[in-house]
Amino acid sequence: MLRTWSIALLALLPLSAAAQMGPPGGGRGGRGPGAMYMQYFDPKTVTTLEGTITEVRKVPHRGMNMTGTHVTLKTAEGNFDVHLGPSWFIENQELQLKANETIRVTGSKVTIDKTPSVIATEVQRGDDVLKLREPDGTPLWSAWRRRGQ
Repeated sequence: MLRTWSIALLALLPLSAAAQMGPPGGGRGGRGPGAMYMQYFDPKTVTTLEGTITEVRKVPHRGMNMTGTHVTLKTAEGNFDVHLGPSWFIENQELQLKANETIRVTGSKVTIDKTPSVIATEVQRGDDVLKLREPDGTPLWSAWRRRGQ
């Protein structure tokens, strides 16, 4: 049976704590609905890739007041930079990813700064599933932040 980890677990946190976990400055950080980052997500390019994580890293994003967590995924098609979400959100999930783990990623396959990338909607490791975005690319952390405000 698959276990799904998502924002439902975060509902157990006190609302004041949830509000404090957002990006510094209290802004949307360029990742909410209609934000510049959302322009990359293309529902027509959603695919599922399977591979091995070679690296997990935090990446500062231009024009945003936060870092994002990315993994490098080695697949039969080549390497992909997988954009998971803001580090503050990823660090507060039950499912934590590490190098050398095999995962399956569903998301929008795009090119960002000339790099083959995937904006992940869901990551599966074994029976565990981490949901990150709606099928249209809307980030789940946007709803989580609104609930905590």
